[in-house]
Amino acid sequence: MNSPVQFTEEDVYKSRSILGQPRTPKIVDFLVKKGFVKDESTAGKLLFLLSIVFLLFALGISIFYVSGFNRPDYVKISKDAMNVFPKTEPPQE
Repeated sequence: MNSPVQFTEEDVYKSRSILGQPRTPKIVDFLVKKGFVKDESTAGKLLFLLSIVFLLFALGISIFYVSGFNRPDYVKISKDAMNVFPKTEPPQE
């Protein structure tokens, strides 16, 4: 099967020569240099795990405060306060 498209060596995509050498994020370098992790792959996994933990923590705090657990008495809304507008009967025809 002959294709009308012909490639030469100049057409080959060389990302490292175009973009330069890939750089490691500074937070990953910090974790490796301080000895918290052994390599970059483990640092990535640790950072992913920490982001999930913080996300769940924030979600838990949000649910805790929205649901009203441990809310002080002065913040609780009484049932009378909810009746701001008088109840009206539907119009009779």
